[in-house]
Amino acid sequence: MLNFKLPCGRCYAVTSLHHNPSTFVAVKLMFPKISKPSFRYDVWRLVNRKIFASPTELHHPLQVISDIDKTYLETTYDSLRSMAKIALEDAADKKTVDGAREFFRALKWYSPFTSTSDSAPLHFVSSSPPQLRGVLEHKIGRDLLVCASNSFKDQIYNIKKGKLSLLKHQVSYKVAALLSLIAQFKDTQHIVMIGDNAESDPLAYAWIKEVLAGRLNQKESVVALNSLNVPEEVAWSILKAISWQQSPHIHVHVAIRRVKQRSRDSETMPPACGFHHFSNYAHLALICYDLGLLTAAGWNDFIQNYYQNTAVDAAQLTGAFLSYQKKNPTLKPGAFLQNLLAHHPLTTGEQATLELPSLEAPQPPSTDALTTFQNWATAYLSEPSSSGQESL
Repeated sequence: MLNFKLPCGRCYAVTSLHHNPSTFVAVKLMFPKISKPSFRYDVWRLVNRKIFASPTELHHPLQVISDIDKTYLETTYDSLRSMAKIALEDAADKKTVDGAREFFRALKWYSPFTSTSDSAPLHFVSSSPPQLRGVLEHKIGRDLLVCASNSFKDQIYNIKKGKLSLLKHQVSYKVAALLSLIAQFKDTQHIVMIGDNAESDPLAYAWIKEVLAGRLNQKESVVALNSLNVPEEVAWSILKAISWQQSPHIHVHVAIRRVKQRSRDSETMPPACGFHHFSNYAHLALICYDLGLLTAAGWNDFIQNYYQNTAVDAAQLTGAFLSYQKKNPTLKPGAFLQNLLAHHPLTTGEQATLELPSLEAPQPPSTDALTTFQNWATAYLSEPSSSGQESL
């Protein structure tokens, strides 16, 4: 259970169609009172959010949270020119990652927790500036997705503070945005967080999963944020606004899209159980199907739309499923994939080379969760593909 509190008048960056920010109800903290010096950097000023979900949707047993860039949309930040191009694109110019639209629609409407009258809420948390909200909402609508909320990083605060070096640093913002969003959920049983390994998604997701599971206490949570290069006063400001109780009934599933090659050490998040890497959305759909988050009908609907709307080869798709099925024989292919298997049988050579990892092997939680987390964070931040300077 997560309780969340912002000082009176400080929730101006959080807007809702169902909740008046001026009447934001602060809840009682269960942590002991924290005595720390006042801090000048207000991380909550970075969070700019709109909530469209009804109270009923915020009580849904399954909540889906996704990043946007490189997770839902194909984007490139290799140069100032590419960044300017992204800012000038309209909704029709933006390219959805192959399979993302089909996956989100299947997970929304075909989870075991969904009835014909409701769907799993889909929340987008992006480090893009709120000035892109309009075009991104238009793009989401073009993909026939219904957004329950969206959160953007208000870079104007960093500019006004003269913190230009923090424009690319996302950890504190991501943690604050995710925590304040999760605090809105009630009676939630499963949270699926989807991101990519290009920047800070694994760092923020891993910290939240460890804290939600009760593997890090209050002080250890601050130290863990320090290991992600978040200054102590900012870490304490985040902890001052929340209070935690261990929530074993909430299952947090983290899925990370591989867009960069990283070492095995940096990909083995603490603990390995519950963290999954995927190369394409067919693989992620298989994982959710295996975890029981996606029904057989949902899997069949996804795989049919995925095959029809992408350039995936039939033999590649059937081969991937058969490889996965070797590790979990109980999975059924569904009518559409069964038809593909019948019309596109694999050769002996293709069957011999099938290779797709199944669910990552669960590892028992370490007796020293903080040390494990710090070691992993060090490995991740020291990777050549990471800037190594992730911070505020």
